[in-house]
Amino acid sequence: HWAVACVAALVCAALLQVPHLLIGRVHTSTDWLFHYTLANEYAAALELGDIEAAIGFSGRAQELEPNNARVKVGLATAYVRSERPIEALRLYAEAEQAGASSLSVAGDRGLAFDLVGDNSAAQEQYARALSGAEGDEVRRRLALSQAIQGNREGFERTLLPLLERRDLAAYRVRAFGLAVLGEESEAIAITKAVMPADMA
Repeated sequence: HWAVACVAALVCAALLQVPHLLIGRVHTSTDWLFHYTLANEYAAALELGDIEAAIGFSGRAQELEPNNARVKVGLATAYVRSERPIEALRLYAEAEQAGASSLSVAGDRGLAFDLVGDNSAAQEQYARALSGAEGDEVRRRLALSQAIQGNREGFERTLLPLLERRDLAAYRVRAFGLAVLGEESEAIAITKAVMPADMA
């Protein structure tokens, strides 16, 4: 029965898309269920925006498996969400050394680089992420990074596919990016056009 429970736990974890804290090798069924619980709690905390709780769960997992690449990635991602990019970048580097795929962490790693002001490194990471399975959110991050760097042509080109699909989040990024680029009147016009009057 324990073996069945272990398999069921792993299948549920895959379906819930919580790969970051799916711990490597453990030795008993109790270990599997405990690690599965940590993974679920971490994912739920991130989903709810409770970043400190997510850091707590992933930190506990790292205590149990200090050299586990996926655990390091999970903690790094939580640090990015809490705007602690220096710690996140250190953990991403450690995760990569421990065997994590650089492609799988590129989107969040790029955001960490943006948060420390290294836009060029951030854009390299975003481009890497976009070459894989990452999608709209990474594209929006890339566009904003380009705007912050002063690259309006790249900014507009990156956002264009999303704007053509009338992606509302892309319009918000465009308004913010234009404001960063000094085009305040155009940014205000877009904001008024795509946001409710009481929020514009």
